[in-house]
Amino acid sequence: MRKGYRYSGLQYKILAFLLAAACLFVGAGGLYLAVGGLHDNLWLENRPYQQTWKCRDAVENWALTVGDRFCNNPNYDNWEHLLRDTDYRFILLEESTGDVLASYTEGLDIEVPENLKNNPWLYEYNYTMELGPEGSVFEDVYVIDFYRTATRGEIWPDLEVMPETSDGTASFQILSLLPETLNCHPGDTIWEGRVLQDKLQNWFPTAAAAFGCGLVGLLLCLIFLCCQAGHRPGREELVLSWFDRLPLDLLLALAFLAGTGVALCFCAAADIQYSSGLSVGELELMVALLAAGTMACGEFVVGFFVTLAARIKQGRWWQTALVWWVGCWAWRTGKKLLNLLSKPLHQVGQTFLGAYHALGMAPRAALVILAALGLDLILMILMVTTNHHGPMLLLVAFYNLLLLAAVIFAVGQMMQLQNTVRKLAAGDLDYQLDTSKLYYDFREHGNALNAIAEGMNKAVEQRMKSERLKTELITNVSHDIKTPLTSIVNYVDLLQKPHTDDEGAQYLEVLDRQAKRLKRLTENLVEASKASTGNLPVLLVPTSVLELVNQAVEEYRDRLEAGNLEIVTSLRGDLTVQADGKLMWRILDNLLNNVVKYALAGTRVYVTAQKQGQWVTIAVKNISRDPLNVEADELMERFVRGDSARSTEGSGLGLNIVQSLTQLQHGRFQLTVDGDLFKAEVMLPVSTQDM
Repeated sequence: MRKGYRYSGLQYKILAFLLAAACLFVGAGGLYLAVGGLHDNLWLENRPYQQTWKCRDAVENWALTVGDRFCNNPNYDNWEHLLRDTDYRFILLEESTGDVLASYTEGLDIEVPENLKNNPWLYEYNYTMELGPEGSVFEDVYVIDFYRTATRGEIWPDLEVMPETSDGTASFQILSLLPETLNCHPGDTIWEGRVLQDKLQNWFPTAAAAFGCGLVGLLLCLIFLCCQAGHRPGREELVLSWFDRLPLDLLLALAFLAGTGVALCFCAAADIQYSSGLSVGELELMVALLAAGTMACGEFVVGFFVTLAARIKQGRWWQTALVWWVGCWAWRTGKKLLNLLSKPLHQVGQTFLGAYHALGMAPRAALVILAALGLDLILMILMVTTNHHGPMLLLVAFYNLLLLAAVIFAVGQMMQLQNTVRKLAAGDLDYQLDTSKLYYDFREHGNALNAIAEGMNKAVEQRMKSERLKTELITNVSHDIKTPLTSIVNYVDLLQKPHTDDEGAQYLEVLDRQAKRLKRLTENLVEASKASTGNLPVLLVPTSVLELVNQAVEEYRDRLEAGNLEIVTSLRGDLTVQADGKLMWRILDNLLNNVVKYALAGTRVYVTAQKQGQWVTIAVKNISRDPLNVEADELMERFVRGDSARSTEGSGLGLNIVQSLTQLQHGRFQLTVDGDLFKAEVMLPVSTQDM
């Protein structure tokens, strides 16, 4: 256990909660007394009780009682009995005339005149009682005025004293009077308020200090509980209690209600304090009950902060909320529904998109424009027909601004496409438009322009390659024809000169060899031309691959052995292909002839045949004697050899002929060059007999 959590035991937490409750009680009580004292200006020394709000409320209640009694019975004269247990006195006069209609001033040293027309309090609404002005009959008593209105012939039909008025109503003014020194009248709300004020006056100096001490203590207890939340003695990991597993949002709602309850308790306590219908003992009991409610609500708020601290320490505290659980359930349910509906919705969406794209760009643009104008027309009709023209006008203006922004956006996209076309037209084929900032049909058009640039680059590269190959073709053909032809011309010239019989025999042998070479070259050119143009007759019949390969290998076995080459065959099963036997023999003849000419002595030559799906692949692999310094696709061009220095004998037409003959049989020919490894693959369709 870490040192900071040595006080994480249950007993310490309970003690902290009790201290928090005590601090809450002290702080709330201090706040209540301080606010009450500030409200009644108890901080002013020697403030008379008659000028407090509580006294005003009690006096107002007596004024209402007197006014009701007079209005119900204008001849009532038993005021000494009604007011015998209070210091409250009054003078009731008619407001407009100032005539005194009723009064009771027993115990006050004043003489009540019959008319108070010059009453200094007439039409004045005071908030607290005040001493009368010097020289008036009220200079030694506290006075405040209240008003009461009566209606003739309705509520008080026998009111003889009410004067005639145009509207049949009269307003009475009640001057409430209190002496400077109140007498003891137990049970009287005025006297009880005076007793309570004396208590508050004595408590007020320490109320602010109590509030401050209680607030600081409460904060310290809360910090301690939050630090120890989730920790247990002897355990390093966090341990959550049952309270920490309750839904967090539910506890938050209850904490909010508890905080509201604290505020309501304070409001209720304030109402009770200024209520004049309760005795001091009843007030103390009610305040105690409200204090208990405040403490309970406050302790729940403290508990909420403690459990929140524990959940934050645990991590992912939001997952303890009921809203999170409901949201996760709704998410999972929604995903399941979407998974169920995704396929039909996708099909419907694809159908609509297909129909939309099938319309072409011009109809699609027309539909979008018509929809935008139709919505604009609807908004304008609503603006004309509705009574709220201002908001609708703003909505129409905002919508048209959106349309303007959409048009500007579309123009900007078109300008990017136009700039790309200009660059391509200027010959900048390497320029690529950034289509990530284009949308919808503009992006498709931009991708098409990029594809055009790539296609043009490829076409240029292919054209340059073709030109290079044509140049090489002319050079190679010239060289291959010129070499035997030059030999023939030279040896014919030697034969025409004097020579011996032995020299003539040698000359004729060379002439025969060079003539055959020239003939073979010519035949290869003709064959390559016929194969590439498709002028050879092709008869596709089921042909055994095993027989073809074995026959070709046996034909070349002696030549391979003479070149110190070991032939290895791997033929899987009796494979049958749709092929022309003569053309296949020519293909294998060229491939094995290539091996004899260019394979490295002392290596193995692999000839394999296997079925791959609907194709049969015949592969010939060998190690090249000379470095292969050209690409695989260039080896299939005419008059191209693996050795670009052309130090070996051969026409360079063999692989090109193999490719053309394979294509005539609806097959595919592929070369692979990996370092010195040379691999040629002939792929032909499987015969229908093997399917």
